[in-house]
Amino acid sequence: MAPSQTFRAQLAKAKRGDRAAQGFAFSCHSFGQEGVAIDFKLAFKFCRMAAEGGHTTCQVSLGGLYSKGKGVEPDQRKAAAWYLRAAKEGGDANAQYFSAQRYRTGNGHDAPKVEEASKWYQAA
Repeated sequence: MAPSQTFRAQLAKAKRGDRAAQGFAFSCHSFGQEGVAIDFKLAFKFCRMAAEGGHTTCQVSLGGLYSKGKGVEPDQRKAAAWYLRAAKEGGDANAQYFSAQRYRTGNGHDAPKVEEASKWYQAA
């Protein structure tokens, strides 16, 4: 199946820097929507573009991609950093919870930080 007209239109916008369209392209490449084959490397590319531009949902998703190594080598420090950015900048409750979990266990950090974990649990 060929990519849909909707996807092609959104892809053109994504390439011009539209964050919402970048998020759409990420979703299509992640889940095989709109006639697009699943391709985690392309999903990562569009997710990172949107995340760097402040797209909170993509910031959280980028943390997940780094955590699981989908489309990119796993990197727990980068995963933790993206979750924290979404928690701080976007106030995303999921990102706040993921940040709390990572501070509690030390995953992506040098060591567990209970006070930081508590702060983010309360925020979530």
